[in-house]
Amino acid sequence: GGCKWGKLRCDDGGGPVDPMMRSQSWEGDGPPPFAEPLTSYVYDPADPTPSVGGSTFNPWNTGVVDSRRLERRGDVAVFTSSPLALAVDVVGFPSACITFSSDLPSADVFVRLSDVSPDGRSTNVCDGLVRAALSPNSPREVLVALGGCAHRFLPGHRIRVSVCSGAHPCVSRNLGTLDALGEGVREVAGTMNVHHGGDGLASSVSLPVCRGLGWPIPPP
Repeated sequence: GGCKWGKLRCDDGGGPVDPMMRSQSWEGDGPPPFAEPLTSYVYDPADPTPSVGGSTFNPWNTGVVDSRRLERRGDVAVFTSSPLALAVDVVGFPSACITFSSDLPSADVFVRLSDVSPDGRSTNVCDGLVRAALSPNSPREVLVALGGCAHRFLPGHRIRVSVCSGAHPCVSRNLGTLDALGEGVREVAGTMNVHHGGDGLASSVSLPVCRGLGWPIPPP
């Protein structure tokens, strides 16, 4: 079916959308409906979006970290749920369907799932990146596998999804051209668009929610 942004799609392998998650709203520049049908940012390969934590071989920049220094950049689009009323156990392989466009013929689509605690700390759960060939200014769906995880989002926490176009140096920079990897000599900055409503252009995140693991959590 078509992608929808504005509600998390949570299922356990084809099951119905979880009713608790259906009540959660996203914040972009504000809660939905968005004032605009897309969120845009400029990616510049001369100042690439950095990789922050996650699955890397860099012992000084790996694992679970506070992602806020990444999310504060102007070349990162951030979407956050309202505080959760109940615990949500995500076990399996989350994925994202991002309707994306750019004025360049090639762009990277990096998606990160994070857990935001009540004090504002945003810790990464899993992420993934796809290098997409594009028809300039023509939206297309980009499917991004976010890797496996087993994570409990506690009550009062928020679920965050961030979208950007780089994870340097973990992933080689996309120079904005169709040159072969290692052969590019030009760097071209471009405008990236994440579509989240209007004209049937939207995006979604699918979370494999596991039930029966002590949800909701009893008070201490």
